Amino acid sequence: MENYGWLVVVFDTDKSIEAVPSNWYNTTTDKVYFPTTKDVKNIRNAIETAVEPSSTWPSYKVKILSRCDNFAQADRRAARGTNSDNVSSHGEEIGNTSGNTRVRKPPLRYASEAETSSESYQSDGGSSRAATPPLRVNDSVHSQRTKKTLLSAKGQKQTNSSYDASMNTPTNFESSAGNLQRKTFRHETDTENQIFNLLRDLQRRVVRMELKIDQLQEGMDRQILLSANNVINEDVFKDIKEFLPLKTIQQLVDFEELLKLKFDSAAKLLGLEGGENVKHATRNVMRQLFSDEFSKGFSWKGAKGKKALNSYERTAQLIIESVRQNQKTSNATSSDIIAAAKYYLVKSTERLKKKEANVINNAEI
Repeated sequence: MENYGWLVVVFDTDKSIEAVPSNWYNTTTDKVYFPTTKDVKNIRNAIETAVEPSSTWPSYKVKILSRCDNFAQADRRAARGTNSDNVSSHGEEIGNTSGNTRVRKPPLRYASEAETSSESYQSDGGSSRAATPPLRVNDSVHSQRTKKTLLSAKGQKQTNSSYDASMNTPTNFESSAGNLQRKTFRHETDTENQIFNLLRDLQRRVVRMELKIDQLQEGMDRQILLSANNVINEDVFKDIKEFLPLKTIQQLVDFEELLKLKFDSAAKLLGLEGGENVKHATRNVMRQLFSDEFSKGFSWKGAKGKKALNSYERTAQLIIESVRQNQKTSNATSSDIIAAAKYYLVKSTERLKKKEANVINNAEI
């Protein structure tokens, strides 16, 4: 077989077509490593010069459409596949299975914690995601009807209050019949207040139900992740679970040795907790890895005389890969995950004090 230097591939996730160096392609997994930078010029330069892929680059499932001797030829074929339904490879026409291809853009990244929080339920560019969460209370048709009823009740209440004020004004024509009429209006106002309170209570119940649905949805996402990665066999995780949570330096050193053999399994196990965004997913991973008593003695880079967590390279990389196991944070950048891990370590002492306070309060009760 000829040794071609560039490949023209179609990405399974969004059906986009791209020319990539053959050294970016993993023949075992049929996946292509792709840089995380958003700079299109840098990406094109990396493809053209066939730079060695970094271990931190994410990988994507692809199908090979064509093989080429040089970048110019691969680039032309990729452009032809983007603008038509086939790509020519050594005189043959290879049909594109999509029919709706587009130029591949760099994978989207979470720019900040605020953005990831606000985008946690949005689609991330055509990739498969969990089921769409239920409608918010404020957006549902039922909620809109409830709001209209509440506004109507408030308006009627204000109207009746104005009427009562005018009735209470002393006049020469006030009579027992007028007093009876005022009592009738006050009774109607009390009834409207009761209805308003009932509607408000109903709205609170709906909000609680939605929170429960969200929890169930998160559990379903976890089960989907289990099925997708085929990791139901608990025996695979037995050796890993025996170490967690880590409580001593010696355990951490031994855990580093275990990761030489079971890094992928450990990442899958720690990623099962999931999370709505990078901060939550990182917190769930760190909570499983370290006890608060142990983590309070660490900072990410060893600041203020503490031990440096990043010096334990396999464990530090495990945190990043475990967060990316979650569907909602699969495209999280290393810098965002590290920032969340730093915050968790800083708060270790505070969490420990709260636990001790709760123990004392429970003992007094």
